[in-house]
Amino acid sequence: MLLDALGDVAGDSNGTHDGAIGMFHQREGDFNMERSPGSRWAFDIQGDPAFRNPMGEDDSEGGSAPCLLHELSADGAAVGDPQQARDVARWRQVQRERLLADRMAMDVKLRTQRTAVLLEQLSLIVPADARIVSLYWPIRGEPDVRDWMRTRCEQGTRIALPVATALGRPLEFREWRPGAKMARGLWKIPYPADGAEVQPGIVIAPLVGFDRRGFRLGYGGGFFDRTLARLTPHPLVIGVGYANSALETIYPQPHDIGMDWIVTDEGPPQRFPGDRRAPSANAHLSHPPS
Repeated sequence: MLLDALGDVAGDSNGTHDGAIGMFHQREGDFNMERSPGSRWAFDIQGDPAFRNPMGEDDSEGGSAPCLLHELSADGAAVGDPQQARDVARWRQVQRERLLADRMAMDVKLRTQRTAVLLEQLSLIVPADARIVSLYWPIRGEPDVRDWMRTRCEQGTRIALPVATALGRPLEFREWRPGAKMARGLWKIPYPADGAEVQPGIVIAPLVGFDRRGFRLGYGGGFFDRTLARLTPHPLVIGVGYANSALETIYPQPHDIGMDWIVTDEGPPQRFPGDRRAPSANAHLSHPPS
């Protein structure tokens, strides 16, 4: 996923980030970050065994698609109480950092085993005749779906990856095929350089965390909800992640759009029917403890 949200120290409702410049050292790799133009963050990711690419494309840098970043009000939706929005953003960042640290500390062999179970469950709910399915390029211990992408592509499903073309803009989706030439977009995110622009009927999103109502904790950049809000017809949205990333609530805000399904490595897929946009914020549901 995009790593823009790691700069979310201030957590303001406009999605801007004021934080210290530094280096994050994870158990399986180094994350070197520096200011990029416009006071945004740029990241270089090196040495994580989880980034090994079974399909031969170069994935030594960059990460999964930015469509999965949605925590702040970057989609332009009304936020309500600005103080509440800031409190929620700060609370989410604390949870995000904790969950990411836990995920990165997971043994690589165990992660691979848990991902295999998750992908078996995913195959149960993605129809064999699905026409266009969007996935993501895995980083930071996310479930590695690339072999699954290759298999489904060989079976006739068209696979897409999201592309961030500019800050504050919805994503585009480009068709991916095994062996496709990959280019680097914003934040060095890999995308199919020559892939045709498509609109997926199913969007599969990695989860940093998720709650009992099917709302997703992502990396905090705003792309995901902005993109879902403009897609017509609305795609089926599936969140995938490890079961130990569950939260009681993420304190959903009016701009949050929930998952239709959550798939983990424990238990059957969970279905969340009905309107997936969060209800209007109110204090007892949408504000974290002080």
